Amino acid sequence: MDWPQLPSFHEIVKRFSLFSTSLSCNPEVGSGGSLDCRCQGCMEWHAFVEGNSPLSKEVQYEVFTKEHVQGLANYLLLQAAEYNVLVLEVLEVGAGSGRLSHHLNRYLDQISLSSKDCVVHVTASDSGERGLNGPNVNLEDALVSVTERSPHIVLVSWMPMGVDWTAHMRATPSVLEYILIGEMDDGICGDPWLTWGYRPPGDISSSDSSLEPGSPGTSDLEFRSKEHPSTCSNYGPGIATVVVESEITSVEIEGSKFHTRSECPLDTKHEEIPLQARRPFEMDGWVRVELKDLCELQICRTDERWSTIRHSHTVSFRRSYECT
Repeated sequence: MDWPQLPSFHEIVKRFSLFSTSLSCNPEVGSGGSLDCRCQGCMEWHAFVEGNSPLSKEVQYEVFTKEHVQGLANYLLLQAAEYNVLVLEVLEVGAGSGRLSHHLNRYLDQISLSSKDCVVHVTASDSGERGLNGPNVNLEDALVSVTERSPHIVLVSWMPMGVDWTAHMRATPSVLEYILIGEMDDGICGDPWLTWGYRPPGDISSSDSSLEPGSPGTSDLEFRSKEHPSTCSNYGPGIATVVVESEITSVEIEGSKFHTRSECPLDTKHEEIPLQARRPFEMDGWVRVELKDLCELQICRTDERWSTIRHSHTVSFRRSYECT
């Protein structure tokens, strides 16, 4: 399939006046309790993401931009070097038409022409249940695809709501990391608890307040990380522990900066979940890191012109290796 060039982030924002409290918008509460605006600008934006616009004939959950995809490609190259592999095998499951994998490979090919370093190869698969699988997408169930292809990294964009593929990814020996793109936590991607480890405020159904440091229900890493949140950072097998002395450490590849190296692996954004109530990915020995620099370049169908809230995120889950 001959895909057109991806639009730039700023081009889309400017074209549809996104992330601004536009005076032309007048959102009202609909019958379902959600806010909706029927002004011409919002109607054009909704038509664009729903594939009913001269600018787009494909339904878009994630509006992939040139900057976001290039940044993701650069991140994958960074991970190939960290995991010390000559060829990093990346598998996108639930890939639909394969547009993301296509543009990732195209950009990675451009880099490889001028570099003799690590190679990243992205393969796309989709079950075909929605009839969206493109000509370069392998017709495979997501879990079967992960098992049979043994990738190093699994990529998922907008995992179906209420579905969790991540437990199978963590149980696959070859998988060192998986990256989720879309709404996180209590959003419409995956399962809030099984996928993201999110419980609503006040929900302590999975917690046990009697657990103390060193008890069978907790890990030493959790408590050491809580006590020293800025001195513990590990990102892959065979890689030395990184000890940071400031809150931000930058890595720059091909003009793209990433500031995730200095973050403690344990994501403590949702303080309503006690550390003792280990989340499914923590129980399996994995850590969660939001790739904030990539998140700033994302646009999705649930974003609204009249709101500054960004709904889509890019989040990495990696195998945990204890600090030394």
